[in-house]
Amino acid sequence: MKLHMCKVLVLVVILSMFLCSCLQGSAIGSSLVMTDDTGAVTSQFKQNSRVTFIIVMANITSQLQVLSYQTAQKHDVAIYDDQQKLIWSWSNHLIFDPTPTELTFDPYMIRVFGVFWDGKDNNDDPIPPGIYTVYVENPSVGIFTGPHQIEITE
Repeated sequence: MKLHMCKVLVLVVILSMFLCSCLQGSAIGSSLVMTDDTGAVTSQFKQNSRVTFIIVMANITSQLQVLSYQTAQKHDVAIYDDQQKLIWSWSNHLIFDPTPTELTFDPYMIRVFGVFWDGKDNNDDPIPPGIYTVYVENPSVGIFTGPHQIEITE
């Protein structure tokens, strides 16, 4: 049953990327899936629990696509509070190789990236319960996937 649900989830993600990319006129679609410690897809998490952000990028065309990056950073995940104040970003304490890089997508190719978050802010303090907004950025083209809502509960 879990395998069937994964296949359905992948199809839904790909379809949503295709539709969003067509609306934005982009050849690369992107989507975000959030899972808990059990692997269940959800947007509601207990305070201080681990969240896995699964970033899916796909070339939705029959043409080769090459994305150019100023550094080795290929993506970022950022969480904002209800005042649009940045609470946490995956890249905040990371150092990336400053060498410009490229990411090549063959026709219809899909790439998946995973980012883990421990429920703490950029100062390593637990965030309080509430509803937050999540965005995913592709530094190559500035594409944001989102907004996505995430709820932190006690």
